[in-house]
Amino acid sequence: MSFVRTTSNNNNVIPQGSSLTTSPISIANVHSFFEPEFAGYKEIRVIFGLSRTHLFRLAKEGKIKSVSLRDVGKVKGRRLYNIASIRALLHESTEEAVQATEGVA
Repeated sequence: MSFVRTTSNNNNVIPQGSSLTTSPISIANVHSFFEPEFAGYKEIRVIFGLSRTHLFRLAKEGKIKSVSLRDVGKVKGRRLYNIASIRALLHESTEEAVQATEGVA
């Protein structure tokens, strides 16, 4: 099966020879729509490369947001981390590093 771009200036791709019953959507819109607000440590490791121990320490220090989901009276549960808070921490760290190097030069 081959694919054809609908126009030269967007990311809409449809199978050649098929007819559309609805208007195509942009791939960029799908990505932003399905981006999760929270993720477990395994997903965070894939996205950002941060270990479980490092995530737990950052959450304990209050540098990132996390939530523990568990039943009342249970010891074990599932800890989820807020992706936006991790991105904010990374942007903040990047800005501090740039300012430090600019101050040295």
